[in-house]
Amino acid sequence: MTDPDTLTDQELRLLVDAAVAVLAGELGEDERDRLLDLPPGRAAAELRETLTEAGATDPEEVLAALTTGTATARTLVAGVLVEPATAEPIRAAYDERKSLMALDAGLVTGPVLLALVLLRIKRVRLGKGGLDIQFADSPGVGQLFDLLRGKLPKR
Repeated sequence: MTDPDTLTDQELRLLVDAAVAVLAGELGEDERDRLLDLPPGRAAAELRETLTEAGATDPEEVLAALTTGTATARTLVAGVLVEPATAEPIRAAYDERKSLMALDAGLVTGPVLLALVLLRIKRVRLGKGGLDIQFADSPGVGQLFDLLRGKLPKR
């Protein structure tokens, strides 16, 4: 798989879907299924509530960035792929989806769901037992804003 900036919109859709499925799976089956079944309006409302509870000053600006165009989706996915522990399972899920050419609801819902999952992550490690994701008690809004501003962690 190449850099998210070089993917077509369809490939990016698959990559976002793969990232959401892998990361949300670590929340537990029930929560993963709930998130994946959220209609776009409810997903946006939940992200708005989460951002507000975490002290974000302008949740609407974040929502607009996540639902307009593909630049923000590319930035979020690139940020997730920097971490080797998340990159490998996401790439594997992407490759599987690409071979099946499965599509989800698109770039409107995908980035919102990815942001919802990312706000809950505290730490990610790849150990002998597989992927280990520790979820924060409070959302990591600062990290999300850093990703949205293009401040990706160094590889």
